Amino acid sequence: MFQNIEAQNPFQLYGKGFRLYASFNGRASRKEYWSFHLVNAGVAFLLLIIGNSPEVGLTLLALLFFGSIIPGTAVLVRRLHDVGQSGWWVLIGWIPLIGNLILLIWLVSKGVKGPNQYGEDPLNGTEHLATENNHSKTVKRLTPWYICDNCNTQYDSDDNFCRSCGATL
Repeated sequence: MFQNIEAQNPFQLYGKGFRLYASFNGRASRKEYWSFHLVNAGVAFLLLIIGNSPEVGLTLLALLFFGSIIPGTAVLVRRLHDVGQSGWWVLIGWIPLIGNLILLIWLVSKGVKGPNQYGEDPLNGTEHLATENNHSKTVKRLTPWYICDNCNTQYDSDDNFCRSCGATL
């Protein structure tokens, strides 16, 4: 059963990163990307703490690093897809300073609303609930978004009308 990305906690999203460990297709929201890496950093910190000696802690940390390098790269590529960039842009990180700055800007940017060439919007989990009747001038509330039945525009506003076609709620 599909669960909206906004309803998932960071640990569920961390598990999702490992379930899709080699999937470089599709899109990942900001929440999915940052949850994966922040929980991974927390796990790394805990492994260093529970290691009885520096050697044990570093060994556990190395195992985590090698076990999460492919899932981490996959979620990074999917995040780049969400902002409309090719996954090959991950290589720009090899350019000192400027490359990492460009990646950071993309990683904190909002994703492209609606589907793009890489797949469906990961935040648009309720889009399929919109009615098929495009002749109606009403807009249905699908938490946390509105979707206009007339023009299929999605937005997260509390306005009483669709900004694209003017249909009332």
